[in-house]
Amino acid sequence: MPIIKNDTRLINGDFSSAIVATKEYLSNVGYEVDCEEIKEESAEIEAKNLQQSFIKLYLTNSPQIVHFHFEKKSEEQIQIEIKCDLFRKFRIFYYAFLILFLMGSYTFLLTILPKNVEAIIPMSKWESLQSFSLLILISLFCFIFACGFFMRSISTFPYENFMNQFYDSL
Repeated sequence: MPIIKNDTRLINGDFSSAIVATKEYLSNVGYEVDCEEIKEESAEIEAKNLQQSFIKLYLTNSPQIVHFHFEKKSEEQIQIEIKCDLFRKFRIFYYAFLILFLMGSYTFLLTILPKNVEAIIPMSKWESLQSFSLLILISLFCFIFACGFFMRSISTFPYENFMNQFYDSL
């Protein structure tokens, strides 16, 4: 599970009320509790928000999967660890689609040119045209790849908002 954001904090409050408040917060922001395991001294809650991930496919405004781990330190203190995961399945699909798109574009560029191009254009120009089109596609691939990493780096800001709003709700 690739973790984009991992946050651990020690808060003051009741253990059971923190779990109830977490479930209420998750339902208010549109998450479904996928699995939960509540014990006397610790609890684990995992929630999913798949709706936004399918709409935007790569970059969403909130984490796709959020995992909470509660641990009771004393009667008045709870340690909460939050792990957020956004790119579990969609990152691989995004880059696979990108590579297939660029390969298809290159093949399309070569097939739309006439078959007897050697009779029209001397071979050296034909080879330079192939090299130029390949260079353009490689540049496009690098640009889109860099944009993907840039979007991934700026997408950590909503995690901060998600966590701050969660801690404010407790």
